[in-house]
Amino acid sequence: MQKYTSNQRMLLDVLRCHQPITRADITDLTDLTQQSVHRILEGLIADGLVVTERGKPNGRGKPSPMLQLNNAVRYSLGIAIDDDSMRISVVNFSGIPVLEKCVTSVTLTDKRSSAVFVQMLESVLSELGIRRQQLCGIGMASDIKANSEDEGFNLLRCPQVLGDMWNVPVFSETLAAASAIGESLTGVGKRIGNFAFISLDKDVSGALVSNGALFRGSHENAGNYRYLLSGLEELDRVSLRGLHAFVQRNGVDIPNVEGLLDRFDMSLPGVLQWIDDVSNTYLHLFRAIFGIFDPDAIVLGGRVPQSLVAYLLQDIARKLIPTGMPAPRALPSLLQSEVAGDGAAIGSALLPLKNLFFR
Repeated sequence: MQKYTSNQRMLLDVLRCHQPITRADITDLTDLTQQSVHRILEGLIADGLVVTERGKPNGRGKPSPMLQLNNAVRYSLGIAIDDDSMRISVVNFSGIPVLEKCVTSVTLTDKRSSAVFVQMLESVLSELGIRRQQLCGIGMASDIKANSEDEGFNLLRCPQVLGDMWNVPVFSETLAAASAIGESLTGVGKRIGNFAFISLDKDVSGALVSNGALFRGSHENAGNYRYLLSGLEELDRVSLRGLHAFVQRNGVDIPNVEGLLDRFDMSLPGVLQWIDDVSNTYLHLFRAIFGIFDPDAIVLGGRVPQSLVAYLLQDIARKLIPTGMPAPRALPSLLQSEVAGDGAAIGSALLPLKNLFFR
């Protein structure tokens, strides 16, 4: 697959964020000359990555052509894997999801599972009318540690097996990092370059985004908020597993976290009790991020229900500055994730696009 230069990727990124857009407006958003922008765009149009359409009339002059990404030229497949489910997303060249699917990992544990896995994803692409040549890569997100001694079926190996079979690159990240990349490309990050992302899911994890890119730290521990907690017991308590346990203890028969997400309502017995129990932990986490990283925004995402996020953020905003402390010059915005769908699955699908075409 052709490698694109930093300037080509910059223009593709501008198009992704501002399409449809004229050549003149693209020039205004970059530090390139008008001639360079026109030359690079012509090459991208020749490659089929960018298409033009007639602009709307504006005054007496001839309307300027509008440019946008060719959504159908490339697609990307993302797979988010946790301990009991596999969530699949397919996005087009603009990063817009065209499919989301969830499969329980229980159905993928026997000797035939590798073949079942491949057939399932081939069927997904076939249903969407996507040819293999249009697939630019596969992204995988997981926090499960691979066992190199396990010679049997291993779901974590399947994306790489599939990539080798289809001759496409495979990119991998943690669930939180993939979610943060998804947020950066299609959510809050389209207008904010520096933010901290907190993923509230079966675990609590996160990532830091600086100038539109993941900030990993010297040892790739940046954003690993679990080390701010007192231990595994607290980590479990403040996650969706902990919320599920509170709801169950209040007499609601819901078998697992997925069932809780399907039936979630703020009025469920145990929900407000769980919020009271964990709110101080989240408050200290937000204060640590604000005081150390000082981002423009702190984004709370993951598969946590939006109504619960709104309640938590409202409560934290009231208490963010400790009593008696002088007010800072500015505070980070406390925001809900703006990714429409499963952030980890969509983020994993965006990994090939970010690594191959965008910045």
